[in-house]
Amino acid sequence: MTQAILFLCVVATMCVAGFWPPNAEHYRAPYWSGAEQGLVFNGHAQAYTERFFAPDPAASAVTIEMAIKPQYQPPTRYRVLLNIYDLENDTQIVVGQWRQRLMVLQSEDYSNRQRLPKIYADLDADHSLNRIRLESGPQGTRVYINDQLQGSNRHLVLALPSHPTRSHLILGSDASASYPWTGSIQSLAIYAHRPEAPANSGPGLLYQFSAQDTQQVADASPHSIPLLLPSTPVILKKKLLQLPTRRDLTARWLWRDSLINYFGFIPFGLLLSRLLLTRQQQRGPLTHHNHWRSSILPSTLAAFLFSLSIETTQIAIPERTSYLLDLILNTAGGFSGALVAWYLQRWRRT
Repeated sequence: MTQAILFLCVVATMCVAGFWPPNAEHYRAPYWSGAEQGLVFNGHAQAYTERFFAPDPAASAVTIEMAIKPQYQPPTRYRVLLNIYDLENDTQIVVGQWRQRLMVLQSEDYSNRQRLPKIYADLDADHSLNRIRLESGPQGTRVYINDQLQGSNRHLVLALPSHPTRSHLILGSDASASYPWTGSIQSLAIYAHRPEAPANSGPGLLYQFSAQDTQQVADASPHSIPLLLPSTPVILKKKLLQLPTRRDLTARWLWRDSLINYFGFIPFGLLLSRLLLTRQQQRGPLTHHNHWRSSILPSTLAAFLFSLSIETTQIAIPERTSYLLDLILNTAGGFSGALVAWYLQRWRRT
């Protein structure tokens, strides 16, 4: 009975750990600051829309205007300020910050290994407020910061999503919630227009932040798409049993989570195997063959199925992501726990 209770406690603990929002203790929804006169992102926050607007098919030019106060403190990792992501065809527009530089691109080639088109533009560190204007059309893309041209690339042509109901605007991070930004945003406007027409002929999205914005920000454009300020992190780009990226392999959280996923399932396999062994002993003497068949293999299979159910359920949880590595380590931990139970049984018999 004691072992059964302990096993149920282990299962309950695993369920809580599997469904608990990651970094929940650090996360804080974007909030209005009178001192910054804008929406503050603390490096763990994000804001997003549940859909995007449908641009005019004849509108081949895009203009994005933002007023931001970036922070320049050391962490050297790349941070995403704005991400427009189309889930249907995996296309996007990314505006990020690397130290004192702004980076504009249409891919996840943040490290420039793929040499895809992008723009690097120096932020104005002499002024806390940076007014950014991105102009993109058939002739390429230009970046203005405080009315000064800071970068251009004729090979980079920004395109808005073609599937508005399956697309999102994300501020303060990217669609996978992996590159959170630190700073404040005072305003944002996105225009889709013909190249010959003025950009401000009609905004597709227009947000002016104020103290009244606590759970969402109203869109002042005719499309009326609110910007949501979630109280927990939301992962919009996710796949079932996805593999870690090359960048993840050097991240501290991956190694920490790997240890937790492996050692956390050892008690599961150990206690379940002990319960199965006790049941088998009541039926007759144990042998090497029936030990594997009646305890080790069932415990390993149970660990696999239990972990698979958790990873599958995480797809439906906005704050969680499903990883193949978690499934492998959980199964290995359950197998190791079952082996420990076997060796303990043999040691007691000798």
